[in-house]
Amino acid sequence: SFHDTVFRLRRALGAKEWVSFQKGRYAFERSLPYSFDVEDFEEHLSEARRLRSESPEQAVRHLQKVVDLYGGDFLEDSAEGEWATERQEKLSRAYGEALLLLGRLLFDQGRLAEAAEAYRKAIAHDELVEETHRGLMRCYAILGERGRALRHYEELVELLDEELGTSPAAETKALHERLRAGEEV
Repeated sequence: SFHDTVFRLRRALGAKEWVSFQKGRYAFERSLPYSFDVEDFEEHLSEARRLRSESPEQAVRHLQKVVDLYGGDFLEDSAEGEWATERQEKLSRAYGEALLLLGRLLFDQGRLAEAAEAYRKAIAHDELVEETHRGLMRCYAILGERGRALRHYEELVELLDEELGTSPAAETKALHERLRAGEEV
């Protein structure tokens, strides 16, 4: 069954050179030109992290590629086992971190509408990361939507109470107070 699968894989790839058999082991031939979305995702994320201080604009471009490459959980419909679950969780965390970093960098560049979109995606991915909510609230406020920022805070209060039985962090409460008082954020 395994050998039949390898035969079919080689045919699907177009040549037997893609999967070699050496020293009793099968291996994917990485010297041939190929693309693997997970590797591309990790390479772009690594570059973004490296460039975030020295070249934020380049870091943003890499992060935008990371966001485009993430299509959901790794092997979500086809893999079982601890190895797949660990990989899924690692990639999911990395995606959430990439969205948060993208939001921060865009915010720092004054690209507030884009930053807000990155924060909204981060919240959709993991709604319990409070820093993303603060980032979104700041974007709303600076974009002239202070009321929307205040409503978002109230929704966060409800979410945290329902999901975790807790209230927002002191930093989030302080932001809310500044928003209510009409102060700069």
